[in-house]
Amino acid sequence: LITKIAGKWHFLITKRAQNISYAGLWVLPGGKKDRSDPDLKHAALRELGEEIGASLSEANIIKVLEYVDTPDGKYRIFPFLTVIDEPIEFKPNRAEVADEAWIPIDQVSAGRIVIKRGSEEIVLEFSKANLKILTRFAAMVQAIVSNDFVSIGEEIDRARNSTMSFL
Repeated sequence: LITKIAGKWHFLITKRAQNISYAGLWVLPGGKKDRSDPDLKHAALRELGEEIGASLSEANIIKVLEYVDTPDGKYRIFPFLTVIDEPIEFKPNRAEVADEAWIPIDQVSAGRIVIKRGSEEIVLEFSKANLKILTRFAAMVQAIVSNDFVSIGEEIDRARNSTMSFL
């Protein structure tokens, strides 16, 4: 989930709650496809709704990014680039999400992310394996939003005006 804040592109990360798998880790919102999900796109939207209480539609999905395998080979991550015009008010499900933050995309390349909470700063340093996934995701998003490629506004307009499936 990305949006522009103060003229810079940001993405949402969430901290997993203590009572679920991968407790305490900061991750991109998402989860597994359920049998009731007709496809991965619907699974992504359902998971986003379950975790942060955001009610988004297929119109918000502008691109399916290249998949990434987790370092342990247990999971294959299919990132859906979901855009909102401005940060939204959402209601995180605290059974799944302990905290959340909007992160400037350009912070990822440094290997550390700083989350500001008033005067306090939470600094996240990523392991090589997790950083590889996050860096790859950020690089894919950065390529889409950079001036070297189609502008994000054109991409959003094209996706919203299309009657074709995004997959």
